[in-house]
Amino acid sequence: MTESFWIKRGWTLGWAALVLVSYVVRTPVPIDETRYLSVAWDMWQRGDFLVPYLNGATYSHKPPLMFWLFQLGWAVFGVDSWWPRLVAPLFVLAAMYLTVRLARRLWPERPEAAVYAPWLLAGSFYWAFYTSATMFDMILAAFVLLALCGIWAAQDGRRAWAAWLLVGVACGLGMLTKGPVMLLHIAFAALLGPWWSMQARRHAWRWYAGVLLSVTIGVVIALSWALAAGHRGGPAYEEAILWHQTADRMVRSFAHRRNFFWYLPLLPIMLFPWLMWPPLYRALIRLRGDVDAGTRFCIAWAVPTLLAFFFISGKQPHYLLPLFPAFALLSARALGRETYIGPRWAQLLPALFLICGGLVMLSMPLIRLDALPGWVDEIYPLWGVLLAALGALVWMRPWTRVVDAVVPLAVISIAATVVFVAGIFQAARPAYDVTPAARYLSKLQQRGIPIAHVGTYNGQFQFFGRLRHPILQIDDQKLEQWARQNPEGRVILYSSDPPPSTGPRPEFLQRYQGDWLAIWSAKVLCAMPACSPGGFLRQGAALPDSLRQDPFSEP
Repeated sequence: MTESFWIKRGWTLGWAALVLVSYVVRTPVPIDETRYLSVAWDMWQRGDFLVPYLNGATYSHKPPLMFWLFQLGWAVFGVDSWWPRLVAPLFVLAAMYLTVRLARRLWPERPEAAVYAPWLLAGSFYWAFYTSATMFDMILAAFVLLALCGIWAAQDGRRAWAAWLLVGVACGLGMLTKGPVMLLHIAFAALLGPWWSMQARRHAWRWYAGVLLSVTIGVVIALSWALAAGHRGGPAYEEAILWHQTADRMVRSFAHRRNFFWYLPLLPIMLFPWLMWPPLYRALIRLRGDVDAGTRFCIAWAVPTLLAFFFISGKQPHYLLPLFPAFALLSARALGRETYIGPRWAQLLPALFLICGGLVMLSMPLIRLDALPGWVDEIYPLWGVLLAALGALVWMRPWTRVVDAVVPLAVISIAATVVFVAGIFQAARPAYDVTPAARYLSKLQQRGIPIAHVGTYNGQFQFFGRLRHPILQIDDQKLEQWARQNPEGRVILYSSDPPPSTGPRPEFLQRYQGDWLAIWSAKVLCAMPACSPGGFLRQGAALPDSLRQDPFSEP
């Protein structure tokens, strides 16, 4: 392969490495990834592809497009986890190609922008980390980019209506992916069209007519599902999908509620190494003197949208992922004007960050803090050494030109993400793999044994156990009553410590995130004082050897 290929298309190999390593070292992570797989499984076994269900109840938190894509693959390949785990990464790849396409459209006279943009995107830590995640945000990012390509193309009067049609379809698919937040991601770029486009300024009425047309098309596509699903799912489900899941999250979030400035300290880490690289700041400052239509377009897209997310009550880091391409495009445009980077100290912050991260990974097994989960002790020191070595490599490379720095720095960042993911999940996988517990529960259900889950149940066992019946969710107060009414039943409980080596024992025990998951016989619970295994487990004791060696037994 030529050097030109590595520079122009090498980021696809970085994408492939991230996906492959993720497949090898980790399983779908509870609670989110396992929940989405379980929703698709519940719909699949019910034969209902209109209303999402989770554990037998309607699931109103997300629209159905990703679940439909899972089931489309299952219809072709059979029900398994490998296809759902590939869906979002394929959209990541599509988003990166759309970023290249948009860069070429924005700055046709500056081909270096289309070269740098995908590397800046692929090399951003949080984008790389989420490349293999089974989440909605990367799918949404691809539809946002598709819509923005259409908005830029709408300047051409000869094909404006076809471009607005494309925007409308992308809006509809985006809303079927994650709801009306899709409109927020493109609203400012569209509404500020006369600011960045001379054509839109000359024909403002025509421009806003196109915006209205595309929004109408998108809303019609989304409502064609929502109204039909709401009618079938019932009044409570209809109200939830049409109002509460959007308005409540924006105004008074019932989940992930954060303060106004919550994103600020996270941005340097999410956009590592670029926000720790002084040459980028210098390039962005110098760009003020050369603001063209493409640059204004990216500013109109990114800046007000980011501010809007600051005002929205519900905040999560991955909500910002669809904005990462805007950052990559602006940065690529700015760096494309630069030639000289500066002295070696310009690489100091990224190098120190990686070296310190490696030292932290190296020392984590030696740190004894109650706040850290038990699996931290299993992190291999080699991973920390590799991460620190990548930091040393950043410092040792004598980059002086932008063209010689962006691609290698992105490659090192991707490699650091691979090391981080492999190191963490190599140790954490036993605590996040729900397959053993799910299979055990499946065998219980096949025998007709009733199962209860104490506390909130997020459906994490439904898909991996291929469970065909819901698991009953109960609270602590109803545990004793249920156990006495169902002496042959089983109860799923969680505790911060394993059970004592003497006395009653659960039928099944495994680590679960930072706690322990235990499946108890209701008959055993009834024989315990006050039927309160939760308090019994919290007393803590060393795990008996028999359970440590063989935590899974046939029910």
